[in-house]
Amino acid sequence: MVDGNVRLAGGRLLGRDCPPLKCEMISASAAEQLLTMIITAKFRYDVDPVSEALHYKRLKDEEGYTVPEISRETGIHATSIYNRLEILKLDPEIQELIGKHNLPADLRAVRAFLSVPNPTARIKLAQRLARDGVTIKSVVAACEKLNAHLEWKGGDNSKGAP
Repeated sequence: MVDGNVRLAGGRLLGRDCPPLKCEMISASAAEQLLTMIITAKFRYDVDPVSEALHYKRLKDEEGYTVPEISRETGIHATSIYNRLEILKLDPEIQELIGKHNLPADLRAVRAFLSVPNPTARIKLAQRLARDGVTIKSVVAACEKLNAHLEWKGGDNSKGAP
């Protein structure tokens, strides 16, 4: 189980100074293990938003959970779960930038990127914004500007230049 792994890792770090640890083997289903991992990670560590979203997706797709059920089991608001799942609609390159905390994971930024119809242009813009360090407002503004540019060019911008 995840909690035991955390305790074991802590015990190994402490070495001989570690107090005796209670160890109990518990059989858990894959879904229960995923739920425990989400709860443990969410409240103990700075988990990247993409990994969090992938856990929710796995619970939905592989274990048949609904978002309200995940919310009830984890104590995480359903809206937060839906917002994280929205990240998975983005291109893998943009997900990676969000996962590294180079771009905001906020729903407004995610939707702004999704509003750009040209995937090449969207990715190039995201990479440029990630280099510059941006706020949610600047992501939204840059996506609006790129959309206006693409519309002005007739929507056919195969080179994807922002």
